[in-house]
Amino acid sequence: MTNDPKLAPASIFLRLGITLVAYMVLIFHLMLVALVPKLKCNGDEPAIWVVTFFTAVIAFIFALSLLASHPLKSVVPMLKWGCLPVVGLLPFSLFGVLPVFGASTLGGAPICPGISAYSNLVWQQAWAPLQMGLLLIIAVQAIRYWYMAREQAEATRLGR
Repeated sequence: MTNDPKLAPASIFLRLGITLVAYMVLIFHLMLVALVPKLKCNGDEPAIWVVTFFTAVIAFIFALSLLASHPLKSVVPMLKWGCLPVVGLLPFSLFGVLPVFGASTLGGAPICPGISAYSNLVWQQAWAPLQMGLLLIIAVQAIRYWYMAREQAEATRLGR
């Protein structure tokens, strides 16, 4: 399964599992961020916005762990295709974040109009910069993974 005999099978499955779960978490988070501005606020509570604020931390951890399958030279070229949906969803997520950045972060307006109880909370002004920073990290990690897989495929082809 791998060209490296030093890796134990448990290590291989752990690395594969981390990479596949990272793709799933990142795709879920990117879809959620792309859709959340289109969803209506639920009554007096911006619950879905709060959820995306805290899931950003989980997505950040999985974005950093995306390179966990790096030593798996025979599997990385196959796993690199998981980067395509991640990179494909990035523009949609960015277009979901930009209006909130202008209105809430720069303009000081609450995320959900008409909610005065939440208008002074710092997380509303921090939501868009947090998501934009995370989108940048996800993009960098996905591109690094793609090029890492390309370099490994080239090294394998050359017999290194």
